[in-house]
Amino acid sequence: MNSFFNNKLIIITSVILMATAFSGCEIFPGININPVKEKDGGIFKSIEGGRSWQQKVKIDKKNSLASKNILCLAVDLKDTKNIYAGTKGDGIYKSVDGGEVWFKIGDENGILSAKASVYDIAVDPKDDSYIYAAVFQGNSGKVLKTSDGGKKWREIYLSQAPKDIIVDIELDFFDTRVIYLANSNGGFFKSVNYGSSWELKNFFEHSIEKIVLNPKNTNIIWIISGNQVYKSNDRGNNWQFFEEELKDAGSNRELTSLTVDRSNPNYIYVGSSQGIFKTNNGGSSWSQVNIITPPQVIPISDIAVHPNNSLIIYYAAGSVLYKSIDGGTTWTIHNLRSGRTIKKILLDPNNPEIIYLGMCENK
Repeated sequence: MNSFFNNKLIIITSVILMATAFSGCEIFPGININPVKEKDGGIFKSIEGGRSWQQKVKIDKKNSLASKNILCLAVDLKDTKNIYAGTKGDGIYKSVDGGEVWFKIGDENGILSAKASVYDIAVDPKDDSYIYAAVFQGNSGKVLKTSDGGKKWREIYLSQAPKDIIVDIELDFFDTRVIYLANSNGGFFKSVNYGSSWELKNFFEHSIEKIVLNPKNTNIIWIISGNQVYKSNDRGNNWQFFEEELKDAGSNRELTSLTVDRSNPNYIYVGSSQGIFKTNNGGSSWSQVNIITPPQVIPISDIAVHPNNSLIIYYAAGSVLYKSIDGGTTWTIHNLRSGRTIKKILLDPNNPEIIYLGMCENK
């Protein structure tokens, strides 16, 4: 009876949403009508765990990031006021004061295009002068590397397939010689020498959307590809997937995000077009998280877990950030009043009350 009522409620909610799409009303948090498209992008920041937000987009008196679409955010673990933002078609921006002012990173070598789309940025946790960027420029996917904090860049990987996008690049926290990258053709690659050479470890059937390393044991790697979650216990040599364990999640789901709880790495959250799924035993069994956005109405774009408190969870859907302080039982709503989608949630690892959100048009 409860299942019938819940399904009926979701259907009614969806119909109301569609019926009011042109009325100028926001009937359900997460879907905004009549957005201000020119100046609602860039970065939003909260210094109090999401209770209030400010748009942090200043470049100078005449320029800002307000019209930019943000594809990725990265933080320098040696100095968490150093924040990097990768944009869609406008290269890389950096802030050295926690987002108050931004400047564009150039390239004395002319390798990094000013019009690059930057899908991921990785800062070496042991030496922050080494930065890696997964870019798409000149109709090619590339990985670029700098060893001087961004003054000069060089190319260390070029995709062989036309219009192939490098969607993610991850460094091993403990051994930063080891780097992983994933592309939109399903290729998973590994380097053991800081990117000087690469080995193809596996090809998956669909685009790989995310790579996540276990924060306490980097032999363990998680990825999402298509509608499936994959896990390797040996640094990408062998993989297992969870078709049977996730069968109740629906085969038509599209996986969009993945995060591992740093405090309890056996807790993994996966966002999708069908909601959020969670395992608390390293993948042996999965359950659906009780979120407050109706499944199939609006997909989950990102998930983050407080690095020191497993009960505090965030997820983004549309232009709304949802927060739970009880492990996902109840949620509070933080609407940014933007017509863009929250593409990335970044928590300051030293002070997780500080949250950065990267906004991107959903095209």
